[in-house]
Amino acid sequence: MTGSGGTSGGDPEAGPTEDGDPASTTDSEASASTTDSGTSTSTTERETVVEPPSERSSPDSRSRPDSRWWYAIAAVPITYAVSFLFGGVATIWALLLVLGAGMAPNAGIVVGGGISLLIFGALAVAAVTVLVTVLLPVALYFDTELVAEVDSAGWNPDRDLYVIAALAGLFVSGLSAAVALYYLYRRHVHLGVP
Repeated sequence: MTGSGGTSGGDPEAGPTEDGDPASTTDSEASASTTDSGTSTSTTERETVVEPPSERSSPDSRSRPDSRWWYAIAAVPITYAVSFLFGGVATIWALLLVLGAGMAPNAGIVVGGGISLLIFGALAVAAVTVLVTVLLPVALYFDTELVAEVDSAGWNPDRDLYVIAALAGLFVSGLSAAVALYYLYRRHVHLGVP
């Protein structure tokens, strides 16, 4: 098949092609594809230049872990910040309600409604903060496992240390947020995500 392509194109190397020399077979295929229509040329070039999708995706997947556990880790400092801000706003609001109750004759209804709203808001924010704080050791366990599998990370996080620190954060206020922020910083430096 390659010999007929080289002969029809008037290639002077058609003789060695018919003899079955592998180097000249490759040359005659290239010359045959260039003398034929542009369609076969682009097909031949695509096959030699473009790698299969499985080979292209493997380096990308090895350079970045396919993990979404870092979202749960990032939620911890966010909920702590929201709790802190809510606590400050709630304190100021409670002071204004109490001070305003003494000045207005019908302020008892406003104060009662305002305090119940503060209590409900505080419970909602506390519940979300506790939920993500309890989830932090689990998220760190799975994310550190996936990050350790990445060859190009250059970082092998100590899973046990992070999980123990996150568990201690259940009893020490603010430690969970500090552990989460430090882990996310190190993850960003070595992986670029988040």
